[in-house]
Amino acid sequence: MEHKAVIIGGGVAGLAMALFLKKADIESVVYEQAQAYGKVGGHFVIHPSGVQMIEMLGLGEEIKKNSHHLVDFAVFDKDNNPLFEEEVEAELELEDMPYLINIARFHLINVLYKEAVKQGINIQFGKRLKGFTQEEEGVNVTFEDGTEDFGSILIGADGVRSKTRELLFPFPANPLKYLGKTGVYGMIETEKLGEFKEYFTTDTSLMYFHDNFNFFVSKHHPTDEDISWSLISTEPRKVAKKDFEGKPIEELKVDLAARFEGWEMPIQ
Repeated sequence: MEHKAVIIGGGVAGLAMALFLKKADIESVVYEQAQAYGKVGGHFVIHPSGVQMIEMLGLGEEIKKNSHHLVDFAVFDKDNNPLFEEEVEAELELEDMPYLINIARFHLINVLYKEAVKQGINIQFGKRLKGFTQEEEGVNVTFEDGTEDFGSILIGADGVRSKTRELLFPFPANPLKYLGKTGVYGMIETEKLGEFKEYFTTDTSLMYFHDNFNFFVSKHHPTDEDISWSLISTEPRKVAKKDFEGKPIEELKVDLAARFEGWEMPIQ
């Protein structure tokens, strides 16, 4: 039989995998549980090695148009004091240097999705994985709507709450390992920044360090009317679900705001 990959999850990983398989002349079908893509999710800081992977797909210029090139950084403590007194001058011309980008998840998916459609990759929406069976010649995959597919290989690209992983490595026999980091990602419309709009919407990306966490604020697109932010904290033990991802959003906002109590403006 012809080789065919069944990919569960049509996010960044699933779409990128399908495109790389296409380069290798391997057929794939992508199954995404959402009914359609939307403006959801946070942002990604993609390091040079990741940018190089995108360029291998021929999407370097398109990604540049839909992201913010991270060149200038300002790093502060909670009292708004700079943590680095001197700027480091690059020895290479900017265009010759490996670079980082900040990009919204939905912009990245949009670029990958358009390319996948252009290349004729089969992407099906509204498909929730139900189960799979390993057979001699491949994998039989079933979905909650009663449909099935058969492929040479099944690839799970369905995120942190992966159904593929759950079926292959059931919990609690196969517990996930907590790596010591907890993150919250968000975006805010620049009009809501009031008098601090100009401060936060320059090309300079801002980083704040205090105690066990860092706070990052940056543009993610040349013309978007919002900016992205993230808070990454180091916690010795995983925060209980009821106190974090299971907590009502308004209560979680109060908890996050408490972390910045006593900070100097413009963080408030």
